[in-house]
Amino acid sequence: MERVTHDGRETAYRRFDRGGDGPTVCLVHGSGGTKDVWKSQA
Repeated sequence: MERVTHDGRETAYRRFDRGGDGPTVCLVHGSGGTKDVWKSQA
């Protein structure tokens, strides 16, 4: 998993590409959940 540091905090992120031509979407969670909270959105 890749990570970026901003304002002294580290955020891990995962790239996922389905090969589409649409815009990039960034979904951020931080309420104690996991990536699974976005399954129905992505």
